[in-house]
Amino acid sequence: MLRTLYCCISAHPAGNAGIGPNSAGGGGTGLSKRTSNRSCEWEIIEGLKDGQRYDRKPEPFSGYLHKKRKWPLKGWHKRFFVVDKGILVYGKSPSEVNRGKLHGSLDIGLSVISAKLKEKRLHIDAEEFIYHLKAKQQDAFVEWVEQLKRHRLYRQHVLSYGGEMATEGGGRPVVGSGLGGSGSGSGGQHRVQWLVDSAPLQAVTTELNHTQQALNQLSRILDRLESSAADSEV
Repeated sequence: MLRTLYCCISAHPAGNAGIGPNSAGGGGTGLSKRTSNRSCEWEIIEGLKDGQRYDRKPEPFSGYLHKKRKWPLKGWHKRFFVVDKGILVYGKSPSEVNRGKLHGSLDIGLSVISAKLKEKRLHIDAEEFIYHLKAKQQDAFVEWVEQLKRHRLYRQHVLSYGGEMATEGGGRPVVGSGLGGSGSGSGGQHRVQWLVDSAPLQAVTTELNHTQQALNQLSRILDRLESSAADSEV
């Protein structure tokens, strides 16, 4: 049910990259077994495939991650993140999140998630914006990747087949429902259908590969802009 796609996908045919449908949400992320090819470190986390289901509701997961500051600010700041039933929210601290003082929210079921094991980094693309995240410790990074996989699968299952969250606020969960940035309505449902439709699978593979290439290019451009700005300040 989960499959990892490499940026140089031609070196890893789609037919050999899959993990069996009974292994979704199982132990381990699968990242550590794929680090020998250092030219393809960015990996895209896939969601549900055609006809597959994931009705095992994951437990809420939380912890600190470093989030890249919004342009034009530079550097990273530490933020507390919570993912619950496929909705990721964050604030400055656990107490602020508990009080509902949130700085952002997104639907990971409608987002493209890529991970880089070597640098312990995550990119979550929600179309309107991108979260650039990184973990300080390797074990924390691995756990976040695994939890995001599970919550992503569950969220897509609920949006596609209905379930607990479909009865709460018209398909949107209570947590973070007042914040922008998440897909909703017929547009969100249409995108979920694209995510779970793998007929033909090669078309989905190609689209995800193009998305990753675009993300990598944008990241390089941003790094060059930041370097140029730093040089001009000197």
